[in-house]
Amino acid sequence: MNTFGRTPSVTDKPEGAGASLRPGTVRRLGAYTTVRLTADGPAPVTVFVDGEIDLACADELTALLCGTLETHPQGIDVNLASVGFFDCRGLRVLLDARVCARRLGRYFAVGAHSPAVGRLLEMTNTRSLLTAPR
Repeated sequence: MNTFGRTPSVTDKPEGAGASLRPGTVRRLGAYTTVRLTADGPAPVTVFVDGEIDLACADELTALLCGTLETHPQGIDVNLASVGFFDCRGLRVLLDARVCARRLGRYFAVGAHSPAVGRLLEMTNTRSLLTAPR
């Protein structure tokens, strides 16, 4: 998919804490997850996550979300519409990213999400913590 005006580069190079997403780069996290970022602008940037959010990619995804919050003062919206598997470790990723955002004074919200994500947000009563008011 070419949403950046050019073919996005794909990397699976691991990055540590403080890593952030750059527009035009698609990151592979484990075997089943990819992450990409929309272009910078005045509004919060959108981080798209496709695949599975579980133990296999949780630490790296947390580092990417927190690093992206540090480098994007306008904050981030996380789009989880293409996430097919989401467990309690995925919820921990979102809650940790929310803590990073609050510490930095940045906007953070989960926008579109799949039924798998919605089900866990409902079961844990965390939807209102993670989604923006409509």
